[in-house]
Amino acid sequence: MVKQKKILVVFYSRTGNTKKVARIISKQLGAELSEITPLTNYHGGVGFLKAFLSGMFHRSPKIKHYKMPTNYDLVIIGTPKWPGGVSSPIRTFLKNEKFRRVAFFCTKGGLGSPFKPMEKLSNKPLATLDIDAKETSDNSYKQKIVDFLNKIK
Repeated sequence: MVKQKKILVVFYSRTGNTKKVARIISKQLGAELSEITPLTNYHGGVGFLKAFLSGMFHRSPKIKHYKMPTNYDLVIIGTPKWPGGVSSPIRTFLKNEKFRRVAFFCTKGGLGSPFKPMEKLSNKPLATLDIDAKETSDNSYKQKIVDFLNKIK
């Protein structure tokens, strides 16, 4: 009998878009889900400004307890794209942990990608998935998720 891979989907979501994608990926793979929660509140107008500055200056805020990635064969990490690339809560998570194998996904409202900074803080990903915020509102991203999952299976 072939042993099934133990997979963890870890994400941070400020507006809910990344969470929406994380839940779909987790469900499709039968993977565990772990949401990164920063101690800093990034919601609302003031939170947006904090997030912008935190991203620009590559800050690593304190985060609450999460599932340990060392117990998993594959960790899929999701983040919104912030100024400077990766969201600050995910930056903290990547700095704090070691990973066997990773894959990345992001949601974004503009240009650029957080994947290079994420790779520098962890490992080369098996696959990446880049979803524009417009795609999450009209469900056109679902085929992209299928393609992403096929690359990591």
